[in-house]
Amino acid sequence: MGALAAVLVLAAAASPVATLGRLADAVAAEIVRVSAGRPVELSPPEDRTGAGLGADLDTLVRSRLEGRVTLASSGPRLSVASVMAEVGSRLVWSARVVEEPSAALVDVISVSGSWDPGLLPLVPSRGGAGAEGLDVLDRATTPPIEGRIVALAFAGEERLLVLFDDALALYRRDGLALRLESRRDLPGPLSTVRFPGGLLLASESESACWALTSRTPRAVLFSLDGSRLTATHQAEVVPWPRIAAGVRLRPGTNLFEVAGPGVEGPVLAMEPEAGWMVAADGALARMGATEPSGPARRAGPALTRLWPGWIAAASPDPPGDHDRILLYRESADASTASLPVEGAVRALASRRHGGNALLAAALEDPAGGFRVTLFEMAERR
Repeated sequence: MGALAAVLVLAAAASPVATLGRLADAVAAEIVRVSAGRPVELSPPEDRTGAGLGADLDTLVRSRLEGRVTLASSGPRLSVASVMAEVGSRLVWSARVVEEPSAALVDVISVSGSWDPGLLPLVPSRGGAGAEGLDVLDRATTPPIEGRIVALAFAGEERLLVLFDDALALYRRDGLALRLESRRDLPGPLSTVRFPGGLLLASESESACWALTSRTPRAVLFSLDGSRLTATHQAEVVPWPRIAAGVRLRPGTNLFEVAGPGVEGPVLAMEPEAGWMVAADGALARMGATEPSGPARRAGPALTRLWPGWIAAASPDPPGDHDRILLYRESADASTASLPVEGAVRALASRRHGGNALLAAALEDPAGGFRVTLFEMAERR
């Protein structure tokens, strides 16, 4: 069983906090009870949580009704119109059940579960065949996260650092969810930037990370003391491998100022392990490397190295409802593969797990809001 799969099958009952899956179990049970074998027309709940949980709950409920209730949109049926809201520390789902086509009221039903706003449920989806040369073993996505994500980094196998344009957060994978362990605001004064950029450089051996955004005046060094983030130092630049002068963000932009072997000028994205960079014009290149012999390769504003031989990057396509994560072999003459995703790719991070890789992607919805999707990937042998 893969690393992400092992996390996803852990019993949620180990935690006193309910997940969407447990709430979906209760909702499905009520629908089965009230339907008494009759067909049901089920509409997505009106979402008043402010966290975009309604669509995810609807997906989970429908999966739990398969083989138990017949879903229909015409003919004699029960219509279930529901509302989902956060009341105190609980998530509440309430529905009005009406017989159609007579419009006679059958029942009003409601279920609820305890809820922790610092818990982001991971909703698994089919792994799929992946891309050419790679297999996607598992994938899971959070509901929308408040704030603008500008960078991601793993801090160990079970913890993920999420850099917003104004704060740094540390999440731990907890069963079927990402649990918020610590969040620290970035020191100001914060500048107003239309398209902010950010950079994270994490060191597991030192339990620390550097964080920098184009809204903050200086880079900040955070220590990871157990589950706590603590700001310990500030500097003008982020120390970076192969770049003696370090890296800074060009004020008011999402471009990095870089001066290193074979590169000087603004850079859109970079990764520290092998020196891959995306130039301001979208050209993908490796620091200190000679001109590639193969066709020119292009990428967007996010980049990470999965493992030696493979890199993942945002596509250079204009943002829209759908985007791709490009998967390049490091050899210049190799072809490109891609993973389709919902929303624009804004940040990427990866960590190796045995022969596999965990890939985290921050995706911006066209209507606003960010989600984090986790992939477990393996190279096809």
